Amino acid sequence: MERQSVSIRFIYHSGTVKTVYRIIKAVFTKDYYSPCTELSAKAYADDAVSITPSDIRRVEFYIGSQLLHNGLPDTVTVRRQGTATIVSVVSRGVTVALCQSEPEPGIWSRADLDDCLRRSGASSEITCESGTITTNYVNIAEGSTSWEAISAYALKAYSSYPYIRSASEIMVTRSTEHKVISAPRILSIDRALNTKNLLSALYMQDLSGDYTTTASDSYADSLGIVREKYLPLDQQWLHDEQQGLNMRLAYSKRASREYRLTYVGYNGEDLTDTAHITDLGSLSTTFEVSAIRIEVSALGIITTLSHYTDGFFE
Repeated sequence: MERQSVSIRFIYHSGTVKTVYRIIKAVFTKDYYSPCTELSAKAYADDAVSITPSDIRRVEFYIGSQLLHNGLPDTVTVRRQGTATIVSVVSRGVTVALCQSEPEPGIWSRADLDDCLRRSGASSEITCESGTITTNYVNIAEGSTSWEAISAYALKAYSSYPYIRSASEIMVTRSTEHKVISAPRILSIDRALNTKNLLSALYMQDLSGDYTTTASDSYADSLGIVREKYLPLDQQWLHDEQQGLNMRLAYSKRASREYRLTYVGYNGEDLTDTAHITDLGSLSTTFEVSAIRIEVSALGIITTLSHYTDGFFE
């Protein structure tokens, strides 16, 4: 199989672009439940590429011509070691800013996803899916982050959770893309269980202060897990308190059961794409991508695709 090119680009405030290709190690991750992509990398910089950390505005990560990450320079270190120059970088995608800012609280009337993003004060680098449902209102609690505001919209309009496609596009519906991975490229298949977030029951107050709305989880109960929470009335769900509790319970089951497939190379998958695994006989399968981890080293590119079975994935 032809070796795929990998590069990291450092975008300066001035617009100058410095690119490194000799990757020592890089780890890129994105997850359905994470508000941003993440990159941690170390690379050799050629003598002709002089990198000044204080000049860097953005960090981009490419496989071939595909941009996977556009992020902030959280930490950048340039070290001269003997005759080599090594640059180390940790970067979170630009959408992380939505978790660090708070929009104006109150009732957002007649809102779709684009309205929510605009009212959240997001930069023009962050885009979103178009043509989404317009809700009658979204109630934004005081102290909520912009990402929580967008999540409130997605849960109300689609009974789903927002996620990031490409480098910085917010989505609320699922992908229709299909990718095929053949058996000779597969390194391992894993199945995992994670019960640390599971809740067994939730109770919400009504307007009188009584906890009349309840929701329970049979899966947590089957595991003998007792974790209960009593919640104040959530104004967001005045129209349907039961749906509000059901959504919270679904979120507590996030990534509880996981199927992981690791293979050589990178086939261009993105979150919620459908992956087809062929030529594995009885192990051949099809699944929706819930998380992606890409590792780059001297050995090449290794990709791990995860599928969750939880409150939002079947």
